[in-house]
Amino acid sequence: MNGVCYEITGVGYIPSGQILHQGRPSEVTNVAMLECLKAGLLCNDSAMIEKDGRWEVQGDPTEGALIVSAGKAGLVPEVERAQLPRLDAIPFESQHQYMATLHDAGANRPRLVYVKGALESILPKCAVALEASGQVIPLEANQIHEAAENM
Repeated sequence: MNGVCYEITGVGYIPSGQILHQGRPSEVTNVAMLECLKAGLLCNDSAMIEKDGRWEVQGDPTEGALIVSAGKAGLVPEVERAQLPRLDAIPFESQHQYMATLHDAGANRPRLVYVKGALESILPKCAVALEASGQVIPLEANQIHEAAENM
């Protein structure tokens, strides 16, 4: 995130684990990372359920992984959904390669749209990015492509 790499520990869909930075537990104060995790949580049609002591995904496995990752950063699905209720959605379609959801941010605040999908579909629609502090900066598409390629 913004040139900083994080590691998420844990096994499968079990909601325990940590977010590490340079191998050490990291307090999740990076606004950009939190917004990305929140997007993965809220722009999502799946759910995690515990059945007989085992965690399972109801829905898409990738969406389940996004829910679990957000939880490891301290985001609670029910709390986030209550704070930013979904108003509408554009479901994922293979020809568009993205999903988008519209959320009510509350009184006197603009509505929010969260989008997730293929880099090649989303990145051309973006002009700015968030820094770790939450400051909006110009988007450097080449740096994002390079980071994705390195991963």
